[in-house]
Amino acid sequence: MKISEIVKAGELRYTHHYMQTMHSEETREHSIECPAALATLAKKTPDAESVTYGDGTLGIEIDGKLWAAEVPHSEFRPGKKLPHEVWHYIKLATGENGDTYSR
Repeated sequence: MKISEIVKAGELRYTHHYMQTMHSEETREHSIECPAALATLAKKTPDAESVTYGDGTLGIEIDGKLWAAEVPHSEFRPGKKLPHEVWHYIKLATGENGDTYSR
């Protein structure tokens, strides 16, 4: 999916699971705005795309080449490391589970 489409999602809501006991689970609802770095990338590089790898992690490709990855690797995924707020926002905007306990 194009980054320029993802940033149009605006403010997103998600559930933060921060404590689970034998009897209950504590959660909080949060919202997240589009990170400024992602908005800038969408504006300056309209062809940038979000890609999901076989292990479920994200990357951003520009002209078919890896630019940044959620989990970069020197051999297999050389690139910058995506900040947490960027990959979290992309996952929420693309309809994936935004619960923080899933990572």
